[in-house]
Amino acid sequence: MDQHIDVIFYYLRKKGKYKQTTNFKYTIADCIFKTRIAEIFDRYADTNSNANVAKEEDVVCEYIRGYRLLANVPWHIVDNVLIPVNLKDKLHWILAVVSFKKRCIKVYDSYISAGHDAYVASEMDKLAKLVPLYLSISDFYRDKQGIDLSHDSAYIDKAQTDPFDVVFISNLPQQKSGSMDCGLHVAAYAEFLSTVGLIPQSTFDANLLRQRYGALLWDYAMQKIDDDAISEKEATSKIVRQITDSDTSVKIMLE
Repeated sequence: MDQHIDVIFYYLRKKGKYKQTTNFKYTIADCIFKTRIAEIFDRYADTNSNANVAKEEDVVCEYIRGYRLLANVPWHIVDNVLIPVNLKDKLHWILAVVSFKKRCIKVYDSYISAGHDAYVASEMDKLAKLVPLYLSISDFYRDKQGIDLSHDSAYIDKAQTDPFDVVFISNLPQQKSGSMDCGLHVAAYAEFLSTVGLIPQSTFDANLLRQRYGALLWDYAMQKIDDDAISEKEATSKIVRQITDSDTSVKIMLE
């Protein structure tokens, strides 16, 4: 399932980079991002919430600066980062959205129950605590336009490294009891957010979603075959770093 999710999210990430049609400015991380956060959080917990646990060389900074993924952009030029999250212990997928303007992490979940929600909250706490640390050491707020740390209500009286709020979004289309359609719902949540900026309250038809994503990905694959293209060779697909000959400084440019 993670491979299918990553393919769909790559398609949406690419659309977000080249064909933004709404005011919902976004990019999308891959399935591995949350896994890396969880690994680092073990180190964070062992150091009694020491902010120094976040290191420049950690892969999270690569994501934030746009280096890690094909069709990615630096986070400071978008307002939202969509993150597919696999809850392995629950065999379940959810969508987490980092909102920089609201300084929060929004949780989009197709299944709700008291015990389940508590578990999800504990997993989102890892993102809520570590993402601000990495934004700070990556100089995110130096480059980010449209956020006034001194006057915006979400940032007043907050240090850059303070945890983000976690907000569970209600009234979402839910999967049928006993189904394994969480991945489909995560993909649909992401697509609605990326195209219209909100999610309708009507129930999703899982069979139609399967047909839709199957057709979209088949059509996308056919286009790539016709163009004799593979992901690594697609034009203007990735931010690269270029080392100058005169010194060791890093120059960032777009291919």
